[in-house]
Amino acid sequence: MVRGLIDRPRLMASLREHPEHLPDAVEEFLRFDGSARMGVWRFAAEDIELAGRRIPAGSLVIVSPAAANRDPARYADADSLDPDRRDVAGHIAFGRGRHRCTGAALARVEAETAVGTLIRRHPQLRLATGEPLRRRAVVTLHGLRRLPVVLGPAG
Repeated sequence: MVRGLIDRPRLMASLREHPEHLPDAVEEFLRFDGSARMGVWRFAAEDIELAGRRIPAGSLVIVSPAAANRDPARYADADSLDPDRRDVAGHIAFGRGRHRCTGAALARVEAETAVGTLIRRHPQLRLATGEPLRRRAVVTLHGLRRLPVVLGPAG
């Protein structure tokens, strides 16, 4: 979310001026660019058909939260980050059902508090390097290895 805000200075300024919009922005960033790429692996309990393809019983099935959260049948303009999106409820960045992350509520509060404090205290927040940022080399998780930033003077 921090990288996304650095790339969108008008959005960062808007959230600084209207911190009450942070919860919605956190939800949209979770939907748009959450850390979970590949969900848990399961086996089909019975033969099923999905999107015109037969999946035989016993087949390995991997659900991708990233793909589900970008489903154009569920979200209008799904591949765009839209902090004003109103249909963001129901994303599966933290899983679903009994496989839902038990720390989801805490993670949301942490994100709102950390990002809100960061952008409020450091309005000149920017990337510290022009070098390409490297992503983690993990199939199941998405994210940067590190995000070097310059905070600028405290506000």
